[in-house]
Amino acid sequence: MILPYLEQAAVHAQIDFNRSSMHAVNRPAASRVISAYRCPSYSGPQFSNAPSYTRFPTKYATTNYVAMGASDVGHIYGQNTGLFDPDGIIYPLSNTRPGDVTDGLSNTIIVVETREQGMSVWIDGGTAAVVALRYDAGNGPTYAGGGIALNYHPYFDYVNPHAEYGPSSMHTGGALHLLGDGSVRFISQHIAATVYVALSTRNGGEVIGGDSF
Repeated sequence: MILPYLEQAAVHAQIDFNRSSMHAVNRPAASRVISAYRCPSYSGPQFSNAPSYTRFPTKYATTNYVAMGASDVGHIYGQNTGLFDPDGIIYPLSNTRPGDVTDGLSNTIIVVETREQGMSVWIDGGTAAVVALRYDAGNGPTYAGGGIALNYHPYFDYVNPHAEYGPSSMHTGGALHLLGDGSVRFISQHIAATVYVALSTRNGGEVIGGDSF
């Protein structure tokens, strides 16, 4: 939806928003590499290598920027467990507004970098959000692991879909994060898990000091 503001109005006009991003009518747009969606420090491929996308005749272009959708996998993709209750800002079917961010926009992450090469396709909203905590298959229904997902590998260790990285980058020691007030902060992969989770949620009621991250 922000393509017209990135001088990509022609690509935006190609997209039929009433159809799936996988539909044939949207594949020409999906194959477009958008330079603004790619980090200058990223040296990976321009197109997804995941079976979810390589099964189509059209290549799907990747992105290095995804939303921080929730604190853990269970909250954002927990439809089968009944837990589905995303506590971030941007996630599939999100209708969150700035006024819903009661933790404060300067204390809440909206977008984070990713170095994922497969499940990070810019046109596919279903893969456009990541979570703060590592995935632990044995800890349902939240599936929250014991540490943060930032630069952790593998991010989502599942057969299909499988993602090597979630919040991540090719920078040393962390990644850039966009907060709700428009500021961009480099956050270390060694940040305390409690602080990273607090930054990922919009209404957790946590108090975060300015020197915590």
